Amino acid sequence: MLDGEDLYELYKDGSKLDISPLFDPDEWMCLYTYLCTENKEDAFKVLEHALKDYPMHHPFLIAKVKIDLYDGYFEEALSLLENELADAPNSEVQALWIDYYFSTGEDETAKDILDQLFIQKPSYLEATLAYIIPILREVEDPDTRLEYADYIRQAAELFPENRTLLEEWREELKAESRLDEAVRVCNQLIDLEPYSFAYWDELAHLYTMEERYEQAIEAYDFALTINSSEDEATQAKILKGYCLYMNGSYEKALELYKEFQGNGINELNVKAILAHCHIQMKHYDEAFPMLAELAQHDEMDSYTFSIHDFVICCLALGKHEEAYRALKEAVNKRPLDEGLLMMFSLIGIWDSNKMEEIKHTLNRSMALLNPTINDPSITAKCYKLLEIGKSYLEAGDKENALIYFDLILRIHPEMKELQEPLQQVFEDEENPKQALSEHMFSLISLGEATEEELAEYLCREDYQDAIDEDNCKQDLIKKLFTDDESYN
Repeated sequence: MLDGEDLYELYKDGSKLDISPLFDPDEWMCLYTYLCTENKEDAFKVLEHALKDYPMHHPFLIAKVKIDLYDGYFEEALSLLENELADAPNSEVQALWIDYYFSTGEDETAKDILDQLFIQKPSYLEATLAYIIPILREVEDPDTRLEYADYIRQAAELFPENRTLLEEWREELKAESRLDEAVRVCNQLIDLEPYSFAYWDELAHLYTMEERYEQAIEAYDFALTINSSEDEATQAKILKGYCLYMNGSYEKALELYKEFQGNGINELNVKAILAHCHIQMKHYDEAFPMLAELAQHDEMDSYTFSIHDFVICCLALGKHEEAYRALKEAVNKRPLDEGLLMMFSLIGIWDSNKMEEIKHTLNRSMALLNPTINDPSITAKCYKLLEIGKSYLEAGDKENALIYFDLILRIHPEMKELQEPLQQVFEDEENPKQALSEHMFSLISLGEATEEELAEYLCREDYQDAIDEDNCKQDLIKKLFTDDESYN
């Protein structure tokens, strides 16, 4: 029989001429399996074609049920299981029934079937578990997945040479931060396949997470002797360099990272580690231009770390003003970063002329870290603002509603009653949670706000079009922040 690639060429040639290929069931299944493995878009079309030619062929029906369950077409899957596959042996459909029950929220029924299978240990148990365990591992809710963890463990222990089951158990152990046990399982996998780049690379990751850098370096060295894609090898080298740097082998890390100079892949992360190596080796002139560039990238996870190194570098080179400017800009970008605030506060030790400006900046950040939510008059005003915003929201005017919700966010962001209406403002966005979080983050830059400043904020010129033309709402806000008595 031809292999999948050759069958695919025949299938495409026939499609161009609108000629149906005369494949037997085994050839159709070989072609379908090949397309799935290669992630080809034609896989589903091929399955539909195969079902037209052989509508009662169990392997094709089973493949269709799996697709329906994955896509959430539960009624279609149930119909196939109860009708076309009604006479199929348990060895073929038991896993599908378990998948169906878990997918439709009938967990107890699914667990009962699994429990019986573990007791009875039928010959098809391994194949059933190899199908169902990865599905259990994909459950997003950590509490629910934790309930399934015992099934994952039992499966791996029952079939210690099944790589799929061992991989799932390793991932579960990682998710539970049981790293020593995950290392043990990873070594089991390496025993089964000693020349797997993926397994050695994963072992190195686990050692890195445990801060066992010597062992991580050894694992990366072995991984890099095995054939892999260019991207995989590059990432492994970068992470090995990180381990060298964390292990204090700065010269070796610098040597390894030379090949990544000017390489767009992870360039900023590599520069951050390179610069730190230079700092540790007191190569301040080499570190300065790298850190000056990194100081402009506040989106980096290592931003605070790089600013810290930049300040050290500046002080070593006598560039005090550059250190001050970089820290001030960093604190403005991240006013709640305690590490940056601590560094900024220490600038006054060598430059007393900056003390007033430093104090003003720190006071603003402290106000953000400790909002005046315990002031009864402020809290009462926030509830009034909430009611105004909700009235706009109920009328379908989300733009005006958000103006009032923003005022609350600036002085009382912990207000629980604000959460639901604020989410409603962003519910139509493509990614509501991301849109909401980005909006809230943007408000941080507004800094500390007095009552008068809040009223002024609402009345800013760029909001004029969003507020009623008669300015009645502006007057209401001004009154809220100038009169402590209840306003009705």
